[in-house]
Amino acid sequence: MRIYNQKFYIRLLSLFSLFILLIGSLNLSKVSADKGADSVFDIEEANVGLTVDTPYRLTKDDGTLVFFDTVEDYNAYLDNQMIKIVPRCATCNKTTTTTITTNTTKEKWVNYHPLTNAWIKASSYTISRGKSYTISGSYSYSGYNVGVSVSHNTSVSATIPANSKKYSRLGVWSDITFKRFKHVVKSPTGKVINTYYSNTAYAVGAPYIKVKYK
Repeated sequence: MRIYNQKFYIRLLSLFSLFILLIGSLNLSKVSADKGADSVFDIEEANVGLTVDTPYRLTKDDGTLVFFDTVEDYNAYLDNQMIKIVPRCATCNKTTTTTITTNTTKEKWVNYHPLTNAWIKASSYTISRGKSYTISGSYSYSGYNVGVSVSHNTSVSATIPANSKKYSRLGVWSDITFKRFKHVVKSPTGKVINTYYSNTAYAVGAPYIKVKYK
């Protein structure tokens, strides 16, 4: 009976170990083909930082970049944030905000991944766990120079297939949404006393890595 129980527990342990290995293999490589025909590695724990070439900007706690065309717009926005702190102020001005435009730039190129610093012919690329990387780039949008910085630590390993007949490198892309707002400030009597504008930019979803061919 004891031998039978030992065999049973050994078999149960083997099945449990196989289950763990199966789950591990599923989590090992988070590669998909959602964004085009090429395989894509989503950098799910990445931090995306955005900047613009204007002094009239600020970054919210959630990472959203807020920027302004003029110093007057910037100061009006800051004044309005101070008014929001006062609860139920009957004598304070009221601001109505309207979204003018919303534009999401899909698959915006950031830069080459530092894991591949040269063009080579490879059948696949492996991103090992436990590594830290920062990828930075910039591009023009509506008259602004937008800087994008992607920082990530790899908690899992992933293998991304590539066409070995072509020279390739790994690249990093991100989806970014831009919005423009109109703010109308009215007195308690309803008189318009000021109108100003603001812009926001924030990353949508996780940035991603895929193969870029020469």
